[in-house]
Order: sequence, then structure tokens, then C-alpha cells
Amino acid sequence: MGSERTSPCALRLTNPGLLFDTGAQLLFLPSYSPDLNLTEEAFSKIKSIVRKVGAHTRKALEEAIAAAISAVTPEGAAGWFAHAGYEPQDQPM
Repeated sequence: MGSERTSPCALRLTNPGLLFDTGAQLLFLPSYSPDLNLTEEAFSKIKSIVRKVGAHTRKALEEAIAAAISAVTPEGAAGWFAHAGYEPQDQPM
């Protein structure tokens, strides 16, 4: 076997029936934009809260990070998904 690898971006869906027969959906994502990136939205909120605390010790920083992460709620995440154009779907977690 050669060391060549095919990028997943370059692969074609040769038999879409196999995918769709499972009930899966194929969604095309928009081109990259920080405004539509869910991770950017979450980290922006976390960084904002941590900066607001202004921790000056490692312990205070760890507590601020824990509080900031706890502030990321399912409702907030759902809002980021909606903002990025993803349709909400009821799925068990």
C-alpha cells in the first residue's frame, strides 16, 4: 500500500442510497465564517466572562473558567445553531 491518502473533502458519494436508506441527511455547510462558527461563539462567551472576572491568581482563573463554562447553556447553544442557519431538531442527547 502506498502512503497516499485521499482527503475526505475529495471523496465522492458514489452510492447515496446507502446513506439515505439509513435515515441520514446530507447537509452542505456554509463557507467558513467566524460569525457562523459555533465554537467561536462559545469561546467568545467564555472569554468575555473570564476577562470580566479579572482573575489575578491561578485558583481565581480556574474558578472563573469553570463559571464561564457553566454559563454555556443548552439554550445558548441552540441560539448559536439557529444563528448559523442550522434547523433545530429534537434529538436525544
